[in-house]
Amino acid sequence: MRILGIDPGSVTTGYAAVEVSGSRTTLVECGVIRPGKCGLPERLARISAETGRLVERIAPDAVVVETSYWGRSAQSSIKVAEVRGAIISTAAARGVKVHELAPAEVKKGVTGRGQASKEQVEFMVKRIAGLDGEISPKDASDAMAIAIAFSNRAVPGTGA
Repeated sequence: MRILGIDPGSVTTGYAAVEVSGSRTTLVECGVIRPGKCGLPERLARISAETGRLVERIAPDAVVVETSYWGRSAQSSIKVAEVRGAIISTAAARGVKVHELAPAEVKKGVTGRGQASKEQVEFMVKRIAGLDGEISPKDASDAMAIAIAFSNRAVPGTGA
């Protein structure tokens, strides 16, 4: 199963595609979408267009988007929600099933603990995917965690 995890942000949106086969998780591709300095409508259009290109190139079986964290400022939360809407509608329009995971579900799905630190999540992501060194940028690491957490729920025999 090929899973595209997306960590939405209005300035930087992280993405990571993983291939899951049995208990093996392999990183296919990861990176970030940076729409540049422009108004929110143009940023949403750029994020949507790039999401569309990713879906077409990667051909995922599922797209998984992290839900908004409402502890931020209201204005920031609204922007992230708008980015999520652009991503979700773009993937769904291309016929890909879209799933959502809350931040605590991602942490639990990767580390077994919903209150794990970012460092613990990154450590487990690298271990699960067999990667050495730092995953850069951090938004891509977060997107990998989203994809891996979903694979642990969706793919029999992959863990948690």
